[in-house]
Amino acid sequence: MRALFPFGLLPKLSETSLLTLAHASGLMAEALGCDDSSIHMIPATGQGTYSFAFTVGQASPHALEHRDGQVEIDSVCIGIRDGRNHVIVTEAKRGPFDSIARHKLAYAVWAVRSNIPDDLPIIAVYMRVTETPHGLEFNVAECAIDDGREGLPSLHSVEVARHRRLRLRSPGG
Repeated sequence: MRALFPFGLLPKLSETSLLTLAHASGLMAEALGCDDSSIHMIPATGQGTYSFAFTVGQASPHALEHRDGQVEIDSVCIGIRDGRNHVIVTEAKRGPFDSIARHKLAYAVWAVRSNIPDDLPIIAVYMRVTETPHGLEFNVAECAIDDGREGLPSLHSVEVARHRRLRLRSPGG
């Protein structure tokens, strides 16, 4: 409870704070089916300029290049699932879970991809948090994504593979 107490002191939580809360509470590890030891996943956040190529369009895909463009990375951490380390890249948003900003998640994955060893799997996660009268509802969507390890990745490869809806009750809620 000591780790969660500071979150209750803030009048409104930012997307970054909500993501940190999801990690600190163990909610993210639970949503992704990570091993118990992953409850202490510490996320790194950042932004920078990155360059990468990708394709758009399904019927007749064409290549585009993101050149020295700004990319915000809401969270990158290591989680353990089935006894194996995974890099978890998360895009976080507030509001109803009505759609996924595929490009924001894909750009974050592609931005850090070149620094990840080929034998380390990547889990792409899109998280939406909604405030309810009784607390916070976390929609955590694990997405399949072409990370570019086997050629030019496609923006259209981003698809929800599994989804979990978990709630954190507010004190007294």
